[in-house]
Amino acid sequence: MFSEDEKLMLDRLHSAMPGLSDEAIGIFWTAFKAQAIHRLAVERKPVDLGFVKIFPLPWRQNWKEAMMSRFKMAFSLLRSPNSGGKGQYELAAGKFYKALNEAHLLALDRSRNFICWSIDCVPSNELTRRIDQHEHARALKLDGVDYAIRFMEELPDHMHDALKVFGWYNARVAIPEAEFLGKSIMRIFQPVEFNSTQDQVNARGPSMAPVAPPDKGGDSNTCIRLPETPGDSPPAEQPGHTGAVSG
Repeated sequence: MFSEDEKLMLDRLHSAMPGLSDEAIGIFWTAFKAQAIHRLAVERKPVDLGFVKIFPLPWRQNWKEAMMSRFKMAFSLLRSPNSGGKGQYELAAGKFYKALNEAHLLALDRSRNFICWSIDCVPSNELTRRIDQHEHARALKLDGVDYAIRFMEELPDHMHDALKVFGWYNARVAIPEAEFLGKSIMRIFQPVEFNSTQDQVNARGPSMAPVAPPDKGGDSNTCIRLPETPGDSPPAEQPGHTGAVSG
């Protein structure tokens, strides 16, 4: 019923709250998971756990890599709104929203013709600060060489988890990209076929769709309407397009 990692966490909760029985904690955890999954998968709303916030997003799992590849210089302005002036910040934000309006950032299930959503997590400031503080304290206890040796010796302890994360990520980014067909009624999206040339394999790995496809001109691949943003106007609606993708 529960994974081994779940059981370990439930045991910790029982130790922290000895007044609650194992059964009560198990019932609570089962109900909590069901509600969280419903909010993410059905309501498509984020779940805030206090220390980390989980976001369901309609773009493919490697959408962030795609955006950074295309707009690395522009997005540097988004890190500090005041660094480039308000006008430049709004221009960068406008490019960001417009790029998110492209079908190439979507992942399409070939067999059933539906868009696959992605999951992203953002840690809280408290969690990020606690991790950094703990690691900094460890570094202060050792000199530079000993700290580096100790850190490298601990890497194998996390490789199994890294393989799990990478295996899931690799399967998600292998889902083909979508392309908006403005005149199609029954089939709004179709997978984007591309040639896996050696250059593409070397640059992105096998079975991964191109993260920055060339501009095909105009807005023919636009499939989602976004609200108007400062410094940028929303793209024109395409003929035959009935609106936003929704579930």
